[in-house]
Amino acid sequence: MRFIYTKGFAVFFAVLALAVLAAFSHYKGWLGPVQQAFLQLPRPINFLLNGAARPVKNFFSTAFRLREIADENARLSEQVLKLQNRQVLFDGLSLENERLRKELKFAQSSKLDLQPCSVVGRSAAGLADTVTINCGSAQGSAVGKAVVADGFLAGKVSYTEENFSAVQLITNAGFSVDARISQGGKVAIARGSFNSGLVLDQIAQDEPVQRGQLAVTAGVDDRIAKNLLIGEIGEVLSAPNDLFKRASLLSPIDFGNLDFVFLVK
Repeated sequence: MRFIYTKGFAVFFAVLALAVLAAFSHYKGWLGPVQQAFLQLPRPINFLLNGAARPVKNFFSTAFRLREIADENARLSEQVLKLQNRQVLFDGLSLENERLRKELKFAQSSKLDLQPCSVVGRSAAGLADTVTINCGSAQGSAVGKAVVADGFLAGKVSYTEENFSAVQLITNAGFSVDARISQGGKVAIARGSFNSGLVLDQIAQDEPVQRGQLAVTAGVDDRIAKNLLIGEIGEVLSAPNDLFKRASLLSPIDFGNLDFVFLVK
């Protein structure tokens, strides 16, 4: 009986009584407001903690997002560069195909004996006045023979080997060929010029010269076919009292991007 009056028993009995009371109160629903009050107590603390942690969370979230954006921009930049390279290649192929179609159309309509050639080199000085073609004596090339592009005279062979030739373009200052205005019959000379590119020189004083007239080869040199188109008359360069008339000639050939030509055999 002494155990009943011990301190341990008293604590045990008190805890048991509180447990029974709590269970009974919970069963009756009396503890609802108390539970709700205890649940609400941490809210201010949670609010303060969330408020303090939010800037840190936003900082790391923004830094991570910026890294993702930087990586995405790098990928997009690489894709754009690849697409640009493909576009350049496509444009180059399209331009090349267009030139080939024009040259093929000229070759099919021409009665001349033509040998297709590719330009494989240009003058070392970087000037568009001499080119090398992959047609030589084996393909019918010879010094003095005409080379045409876009249906117009582009130059003439100045040197040849078995499988390649050097071509002096009509824009070369040393180039010259007998020529005439297509509507007339008097022989003149077409020559290259540093100042104006190409000129028709030594035109007879009584020969009518007007802008838009066509100049063609005269056929005096038997190595160059007669009536090859050379260019179109531009400005009259001579004075009224000059012994001969002189005019600029405009060629449609883009000599800086000359890729394909025909050797007139």
